[in-house]
Parts: sequence; C-alpha cells; structure tokens
Amino acid sequence: MLKNNKYLYLIIAFIAFLAFLNPILSSSFPDGLEKVAETKSFINQAQSSFSLFEDYSIPINNDLLSGGAAGLLGVIVSYLLLLKIGKILSKN
Repeated sequence: MLKNNKYLYLIIAFIAFLAFLNPILSSSFPDGLEKVAETKSFINQAQSSFSLFEDYSIPINNDLLSGGAAGLLGVIVSYLLLLKIGKILSKN
C-alpha cells in the first residue's frame, strides 16, 4: 500500500511540475478567437468581465512565476474539486 502511495505522490508532483512549466513553454501569440477579433477590428468592442486568472496569470511582479503559479493553482483547485465530487458520488 505504501508503494502505491509513493507512486501517487510522484505522479501528482510531476503533474504539478508540468502545470508550472506549461506557461513558460506555451506560445505568446493570442488564441484563435482573440486573433480573429484583432484581424476583424472588433477587439475593442469586447466588454471586460471578471476572470480569476486573467491572461492565464496571477498578478505578481515576476512574469515567469505569474504564469507558473496560475497553472499550479489551477491543478490544485481542479484536484480538490474532483476529490470532493468523488467523495459525494461514492456516498451514493
């Protein structure tokens, strides 16, 4: 049983590492919808809305850490949410 937990923690650590590294390696070009809005000149008509991770980052002074921290926090929140859903579904 302990050996299985060791692998689970290793997998979780690897996923967290990839989540942190992903923004560093990803493209800085806009996504498809944003690119079309810029090309067709209606990007300025977009209304601002609430975003938890605006531009896939957390507002801190270091751009490199900002994207990585947002990715890592996103993985943690997703994991905790799925864990809670699993507990709720396992009761039924």
